[in-house]
Amino acid sequence: MKTLNQILFFTLFMGFAAFGQQESEIKSDGIVFPRLTTYPASPTLGQVIYYDTNTRFEYWDGASWQAFTSGGGTADLIEDGVDNDTYVKAIENGATDKIEIDVEGENPVTIYNDQLFINRTANLSTTEAFGIRKEVTSAAFGGMFMETNGDPS
Repeated sequence: MKTLNQILFFTLFMGFAAFGQQESEIKSDGIVFPRLTTYPASPTLGQVIYYDTNTRFEYWDGASWQAFTSGGGTADLIEDGVDNDTYVKAIENGATDKIEIDVEGENPVTIYNDQLFINRTANLSTTEAFGIRKEVTSAAFGGMFMETNGDPS
């Protein structure tokens, strides 16, 4: 009988210990994930967190933290996953949608209101076949519109 009481006692408290180690809070209306400002030192494959610094959900893929794509949010983002200075971002803003391509912290290409903007001086050769003519025409007629003030409006 003493052994049975000890087994029941330890089983009861081991159950509480397991719930005490839980990082997420499960509620009747959803799950609350841990909100972190620094990444965990030893993440587990598939671990999900809410990363406050980037204000998004991220998961550990075994090599690096990856953002979940939002699909219906205001911006979808594809990043390099290392230092996050190279990315493609699709931005939904009512009738004015925009796609930004950033490379090493610079924004060389923007597609905005059906127009392509090359936003910096680059080694861009118009003799190579990539679909842009040397002739600058009105953007309304499907030509390439080049501005030097950087305003894609």
